[in-house]
Parts: sequence; structure tokens; C-alpha cells
Amino acid sequence: MRALRRAACGRLRPRTGFYGWKRSLRSMTKEITSMSQTSVKRTDSKTISNNQALKNVAKFRKSAAKNNMEVATEIFQELKNSQICGVDHWNTYINLFGNNKKIHYMQPIYREMLSHGIKPNARSFEIMMHHYFKGNQPRAVLRVLEEMLKHNIKPQYNICAYALKAHAKEKNVVGVMRMFQTILDFKFRP
Repeated sequence: MRALRRAACGRLRPRTGFYGWKRSLRSMTKEITSMSQTSVKRTDSKTISNNQALKNVAKFRKSAAKNNMEVATEIFQELKNSQICGVDHWNTYINLFGNNKKIHYMQPIYREMLSHGIKPNARSFEIMMHHYFKGNQPRAVLRVLEEMLKHNIKPQYNICAYALKAHAKEKNVVGVMRMFQTILDFKFRP
């Protein structure tokens, strides 16, 4: 484990020329293989191995890409309690519900993600805004933008464009002007 930490910090140096590097790489390889043999603890007192969790990730992404809700949801329920599950997996899960026109489930999934201690990124908010905009819910788009700003995430151009269009659908001229000014302030090209 020490060799992995040194490698992560960039402090992995050869002890004696080429063979020192070789020894260091061997010890890192042994530690990685021993880590993959260990098990990941879950909150419901069941354990699954890292290899099984990685297989579940692959199955989850494949079923989500095919918009297979039942299989993806079943796999994600097992996956979300593992240490491997990160913000990208939650984003894929939120996007799955948006793609299947079940946008009313996206906000509860987002809140569950927060309760698991996963911090959202800009992609999380972009996914929700995109599907709320497609679902003709401009107020939800603006709520997501407010939530994004609470998390101190700088909106990208496409997010500002969704908010601008949402204000336009609401016929809110002041909001449109404010979002257009925000786009100019962030030096995005309209």
C-alpha cells in the first residue's frame, strides 16, 4: 500500500537503477491484486468483491445504454452501496430516468445521491436541466440552476442556454436579460 501512495504522490523513485523500478512495480502489482481480492463493505451487512462490483458497473452501463430500466435499476440498487459507485454512476442513473420520460423521479434520485455523500458535478445539473427542458418544465430548469449555484458550480454555456430558454418560455423578460448578461459575464459566445 505504501508503494501505491508513493506512486500517487509522484514519490516513486528507483532504489538502485533499473532494477529498483522493477522491484517497485512488482510490489505495486502485488498490492493491486491483493486489493482486488478484498471485499467491499456495504451498509446492509452484505459484502461483494471488487471484481463483482466492477462487473456490476459494466452490466449497469450496458443496460443503461440500451435504456433497459428494470435491469439497470436492479443492478444500481446493489451498486449504490459499494465504494466504487461515484457521481458518474449516479449521473447515468438520473439520465436513464430522463431518457425514459420519467423526469419526476430525477429529483428524488438526486436527493438520494446527496444523502449518500456524493457531490454533484456540472454534468449532474446539465442532465436534469436537459430533461426538464425537453419535458416542458421551465420552472424546474430554473430550480436546478439555483441548486447548482448553491453548490458553487460555475454554469457552462449550455446550462446558461437552458436557463435562458426557460426564462423565455416563462415570458420573463427580466430573467432573459439577466441570463444573457450572465452569458456575457462568463465570456461565452451567444
